[in-house]
Amino acid sequence: MKLENFFDIPESNLKTGQVPGEFPDSYKNNVAKEHFLLIRADASSRMGTGHLMRCLALAQAWQAEGGAVTFITACDSEGLLQRLSSEGFTVVKLDYAYPNPEDWAVTAQVLATYPDAWVVLDGYHFDPAYQRCIKETGHRLLVIDDMAHLDYYHADVILNQNIHAEQLTYPCNPATRLLLGTRYALLRCEFWPWRGWEREIPEVARKVLVTLGGERSG
Repeated sequence: MKLENFFDIPESNLKTGQVPGEFPDSYKNNVAKEHFLLIRADASSRMGTGHLMRCLALAQAWQAEGGAVTFITACDSEGLLQRLSSEGFTVVKLDYAYPNPEDWAVTAQVLATYPDAWVVLDGYHFDPAYQRCIKETGHRLLVIDDMAHLDYYHADVILNQNIHAEQLTYPCNPATRLLLGTRYALLRCEFWPWRGWEREIPEVARKVLVTLGGERSG
């Protein structure tokens, strides 16, 4: 999977392990900073797991091109956390998500460690103020979105992979790059071998497939 070349693709494959809780000084020199991707996304029983799982697809593609990835996440699923770390991604676990101030306190520390990294933001609770805080650090920002629901997007790139995306209007800087539509679908690596495969569709359906996302209450 490639999302055009709006990222600076690195040359060497650098993997890391899990960093629970705080972001220690001993980790700061482990990875070439200019080859780094920082992903801020959450998962919980309330919001589901979709934001984190599609960011996993992006992380896998970045890693396949030779980059290293850190997830900054308020995730209450030990299974998901284990999957991220088992694939060679660093995980900085947050105890509280935005708008709790602890979120930005930890996130800002990670961003300061990697001033040349791209930042990916995925979650409906990340408002324009949170985006602006990231941009004010000097980082380049990709926002993954579904609805164009915010008053303004402080992003260098906006990605909306949905079939209706091209019908939406995004209030943003004219220089912001818009990646809209299914050609930018985020597919995890287990689906890569099926790209380009064409199914024969019978006139009368004989099978029904029901798919479910992660847990969402209410």
